[in-house]
Amino acid sequence: MFIVKESQVFSYIEKHNPTILRWNRNADTFGLEAKNCGTTKGQTFERVLIFPTEGFKKYLADGKLTKVTKKKNKKTQVMTEEISDTFDLAKFYVAITRAKYSVAIVFNGKSIFDKLILYEE
Repeated sequence: MFIVKESQVFSYIEKHNPTILRWNRNADTFGLEAKNCGTTKGQTFERVLIFPTEGFKKYLADGKLTKVTKKKNKKTQVMTEEISDTFDLAKFYVAITRAKYSVAIVFNGKSIFDKLILYEE
């Protein structure tokens, strides 16, 4: 598994010719043709390049599958915390498991996962 910085996307594609996966058609894939993660279930590709959602990027950075949102009740002024999923894990499981040889994720930050290799051109 590789981390590919945004500035390396085109050179990575030129060298490895991956299938590009995204969450949905609203994802910014730099104008590149891509498939939605959810529609690739059961398919296998040599290599994939994933354009992750903000939630998945957060997971790569901190390893947390949930997020806590604090809300203030307008009437009572009481603060409450709401815990929700950071992202739809099932769709990203499908995306990550489509590759026969390698998975690359477009991410500019530092990942907490030491098994992810920073792609070098």
